[in-house]
Amino acid sequence: MTSKERMQMVMEHEEPDRVPYMATFVPELEFALKKRCREQLQGIDADVEIKYQGMTDLDILFDHDMLLLTYGISTGYYRDTESDTYMDEWGITWRKISYQTVNGPGCYTEIVDFPLADDSRIDSYQPPDPENEDMGYAETVIARFGKEKYICGIIDCSVFEALKYLRGITQSLAKEVGPKGITVNAFCPGVINTDLWKYLDREMGKLEGLEPTQLIKKVTKLIPLGRVGQPSDVAGLVSFLASKDADYITGQAIFVGGGIIML
Repeated sequence: MTSKERMQMVMEHEEPDRVPYMATFVPELEFALKKRCREQLQGIDADVEIKYQGMTDLDILFDHDMLLLTYGISTGYYRDTESDTYMDEWGITWRKISYQTVNGPGCYTEIVDFPLADDSRIDSYQPPDPENEDMGYAETVIARFGKEKYICGIIDCSVFEALKYLRGITQSLAKEVGPKGITVNAFCPGVINTDLWKYLDREMGKLEGLEPTQLIKKVTKLIPLGRVGQPSDVAGLVSFLASKDADYITGQAIFVGGGIIML
């Protein structure tokens, strides 16, 4: 049974020959494993740019069943820079916090400046152009490993990663202004019928050889409510949170996704 067949059986709620698995590693452990397994890794070439978080030659060596492919401009995580503070392509400033492990030095990363957190900067904000992103590596990986491995595309961009930052801001503000009777909440849209998801359906579908709308139909099968969301679904939550009926709700990040993620 191939890795792809194993993963497809699990997705259909059937029992495969064994439990499928894959793992990702923090940079210091990845470097240690590559050093330790140098001889076994000779001849394995995953054709992956270092800037992407996703598949590496270790996935092939350890026979992971699922390979991750990153779509979108890379996040600011774990940049190999001389400075402890740096700015990524999204205009987000990161700071590295070093620590030591048995596998060598590593670092946490935290966001110290997020442009969309300041209302005065929203109108002038310019995100990176997705048309300039080189996706050639993904096509190579799919061509080389797509028949045997289950390949999963993930969206990798600092705007989405910064949701953790915004959630922290939401909770901090809720505590700060709560005594004044002010509520603070965040809404987190899932798969919503917007230009963004139409773009993802078209471009990611190309890499899988799918016609337009076919990818979004596959995603819809993973949503318990059986449909993608509409802007009105998000607007309804926002209207409720802004109403008197939500006076006793604060500090919450509410996911609007039809149940595709349940928190």
